[in-house]
Amino acid sequence: MDKKDKEVLKNNETYLRENLDILQILPRLYQESVISDDDRERIEREATTRDKITKFLRIIKRKQDVYRKLLEVLDVEGLHFIREKLESTEIDEDVLKKEQESDEDFLKEQLLILYQESYGESISYNTLESDIRRLIYLEGKDLTTEKHILVRLVEQVFSTAKFIESCDSKQRAVWDFKNLRRRSLADDNEKSVISVQMDGHKTMEDIVRGQVLLLFRESVGKEVPVTTLERDIELSLPGTNINLKKLPLTDIVKNAYPKVEYKKVKRKKRHTQPQFPGL
Repeated sequence: MDKKDKEVLKNNETYLRENLDILQILPRLYQESVISDDDRERIEREATTRDKITKFLRIIKRKQDVYRKLLEVLDVEGLHFIREKLESTEIDEDVLKKEQESDEDFLKEQLLILYQESYGESISYNTLESDIRRLIYLEGKDLTTEKHILVRLVEQVFSTAKFIESCDSKQRAVWDFKNLRRRSLADDNEKSVISVQMDGHKTMEDIVRGQVLLLFRESVGKEVPVTTLERDIELSLPGTNINLKKLPLTDIVKNAYPKVEYKKVKRKKRHTQPQFPGL
């Protein structure tokens, strides 16, 4: 979501809690693809109207191109007064510009930590975006990685990097950054990105939770063995000293995905293998 639109919603959060019946507009928000079915369930699970509004705002602020749709839904549902309130909210453009510049400086710093120019190599846009999203989460930043902004920043930071659009074997659009690669532990005088970011972080549990959110998604009927989950998390945190055996991994996963359950599943030869069904 555009930073200005996010500021409008932020400035009107108390007003929305007092005047918006979120359950009234959820069906149409879902119909108009403003929120997903999973988003809707997460909002409805909250106990109070205040919590429902907070969850709703947190969800849509992370989405792109939804603010205008939200205003249209408010109109259709007869909530013109709320739309008018949002549209009449004034935002200090100078403050907004400074915040935008600060956010972009942060993103540039992360790009320099994560990547380096390398002629002939490439990295997919989706991979780069996922890396940046993870760092945003670990740093507790409230900002979104809009594609056009991220592409512009990459090309500003790395003069030889080129954003290329092509098609895969199934004629699906594929985006890559040419002449760019991830930094590795072997690079001289470089630390792993997680080691750099870890120093000021609150807890190891927060870092692992971030990796769970990055690497896994809820999926009804699916299951992930604990050993697989532990392996994937450890591989995603090179150069760290996190000992998963000493952390409450079950609680961390449940905190990230409340619907996921932990259970032991009987396998052949009467062995039991702990699982996370629904992940």
